[in-house]
Amino acid sequence: MRIRPLARYFNSLLSLGLTQYPDDDVEPETLLRHADEALYTIKGRKATRQHGWALWRALSTQDQHADDDTLVVPAYGPDASVLLARGRASLLSATAEFVTIFYGTLAQQPAAQVILQRLSADEFAHLRERQRQHLNHIITPDLTEAAHRQSAHRLGRIHALVGLDQGALIEAMHLYLETLKQVLGRLNLRPFERNHLVNLLSRRLLTEMEEQIKGETELTQTREHLLLSLHAQKTAASSWPDFMRAVVDQLVTLEGFRGAGVARTDGNGRFVFEYIAGAFDAYLQAIDQRQMMSLVTDPDRDFEQIPYFRAWRSERIETTSTYVDDPRIARLKDAAYAAGIRSSAAVPLKDAQGHAFAVLILFGSYPGVFETSSARTFLTALGLLVSELQFETSQEQHYAPVSAERRHVLRDRLYRGALELHYQPVVDLRSGMPDLVEALARLRLADGTLTSPADFLPGFGVAELVRLFRDGLHQALAQLQAWETQGLKLVVSLNLPPAVLIQPECAIWVRQALLEHGIAPSRLCLELLETEDVRDASRRDRSVAAIAALGVPLVMDDLGSGYSSLLRLRTLPFSVVKIDQGLVREASRDPLRVIGFIGSLVRLAQSLDLRVVVEGLESPALVETAAILGANAGQGYALARPMPAAEVGAWMRGFSLHLDSRQPQTALGALAAHWSWEHGVRHAGARAMHDEGTCALGSFIVSQGLTGSDLDIAHRQLHQAAVEQGTDSAQYKLWAQQVVAALMAMSDGAMGVTTD
Repeated sequence: MRIRPLARYFNSLLSLGLTQYPDDDVEPETLLRHADEALYTIKGRKATRQHGWALWRALSTQDQHADDDTLVVPAYGPDASVLLARGRASLLSATAEFVTIFYGTLAQQPAAQVILQRLSADEFAHLRERQRQHLNHIITPDLTEAAHRQSAHRLGRIHALVGLDQGALIEAMHLYLETLKQVLGRLNLRPFERNHLVNLLSRRLLTEMEEQIKGETELTQTREHLLLSLHAQKTAASSWPDFMRAVVDQLVTLEGFRGAGVARTDGNGRFVFEYIAGAFDAYLQAIDQRQMMSLVTDPDRDFEQIPYFRAWRSERIETTSTYVDDPRIARLKDAAYAAGIRSSAAVPLKDAQGHAFAVLILFGSYPGVFETSSARTFLTALGLLVSELQFETSQEQHYAPVSAERRHVLRDRLYRGALELHYQPVVDLRSGMPDLVEALARLRLADGTLTSPADFLPGFGVAELVRLFRDGLHQALAQLQAWETQGLKLVVSLNLPPAVLIQPECAIWVRQALLEHGIAPSRLCLELLETEDVRDASRRDRSVAAIAALGVPLVMDDLGSGYSSLLRLRTLPFSVVKIDQGLVREASRDPLRVIGFIGSLVRLAQSLDLRVVVEGLESPALVETAAILGANAGQGYALARPMPAAEVGAWMRGFSLHLDSRQPQTALGALAAHWSWEHGVRHAGARAMHDEGTCALGSFIVSQGLTGSDLDIAHRQLHQAAVEQGTDSAQYKLWAQQVVAALMAMSDGAMGVTTD
């Protein structure tokens, strides 16, 4: 047969493999194999060939030189494709054989046994099938290096997640290569072809190991990067809710992490899931559908069943390696599987004393995700990092926990414009007239009920606090305009959270709102909580200065509840201070000490030209006491409760207050008058004479018909000791104690104060 005249009739787009009888061989089967080899070769060279046909003898002559070890067939590409295609069917059968051998060998290794025992029968069958598919993928003729590296990298990360170590990987690849060699030895291949096949398969398996190890390393690095990212967010965090939402949202981006959440106990000891992400919500829905919610929220039923119950009690990391056959959580298996959950971990979050205040809950997509040493190291570091924020900034633990579902409802209502302001008047204790009202936030729920800040603030991050402040600012200023049309010209006070204060645009928001509503800056007061701090004091101070420059008075709220009051009074431009109502309420337990504390704070603030408001005045005795101690104004239920804007006008017209600090009417007021007189005497260095006309305590004794009583006698003796021996004398102190004791006895120790 003449080859070239025949070949020129074939279009170059077609592929043709040719062999010549009898020059190449005389056996039909051998000639067909030669032609087949020539066909695969020319097909593999489509990109570079000049003709669509190839003669086997010419290829054989070229390939004789390929027997030289210095000539290496690339592991990927056309030449590799041709070689692999020749033994494709046999190599595929070798993979199935290898999978059986591999798992038989693996089952003899203790560490591997632990991993395999975490799998259900279906999961094990699925694993074997996925292993077979991946190994077949490695020997695919047209596999590219990029596709191989991508799949191997992904598999390496999964192996790292479930705990398959690198030694087992290397052993498996060696065993697989030996199996492939045995198959190649049985094929009808020339020696150089067999050598090239072994060589390229070896290099593909080396690529497999390299990328799987890279995948494992990258998994660890990804977790480390997440910790660094959370640390940066913790350092800059201004709110516990924002930080915890970031924690759970970012954790579920990690490979193998199916869900994340944070739980705390409520007043009844039941767990409330506050922040959730990923499949956590689907898990809770599956639990609820099976009517098992109490099983996952009530630790008293059986705290050993659930990892986060155990972590709460033990204050150690607790895990569930698999939901397959753990009898403690058998009832939860179906719900977990429905949400794609195969394992779990619980990390206790601890306060400064080392006690758990919450639990971070994690769900895994695979069995054993949290059992590896690297996973345990990550969980430990994560728990420490999150706990540190609670040490430094969190006020969250003062609130009852709010479920994630409840948070969603509250945030939705805020963004739907459901904010309503109630107003509590502040009364001038000298004139008896209210001239200022504090705006207090409420949220109107879909069912018409109102919620207070104690309910919704724990669930709000910075974005929600900004929205709350800006909506409240506009609503309050609009209300001032409305009252003015009714003949009421008031000043309104509004809380300014530190997280909002440090926003660069805060002063701009205030200025624009004042201009929009046509309200003078002096008619708006902004209250800053003394008990809340910010990390960036310079940002706070710049913002405070910018607001003060607008002419808006600043109020320090809750003076006396923290340790940084004096420093802030010295450095920040406050116009008004409010004495903490928690301090005032202590008057029922230790009236003399509380009177002394309040009186000292009043004198200190007024020496700095600051107006003083006493909060928490819930009885007439406390109102009188605040006035006698010199406070400028008072606020509390004894004066007025918070009320809707529509009720303020009628309350203003019907309110009256008449106080005479020289004529106390309550025992607590009389004790405050005695304290004021005593400290006035000591400050002046004088030995005051007893004068019923000028001594407020003496006036109280007369007005109450107590002349000749033990109180009257002790009072007279006290003044005499002050004149004759001084207020530092033992005699004076003895009579002072009897005066206090007599006043205490008059009201059975409560001093006319409303007790808790």
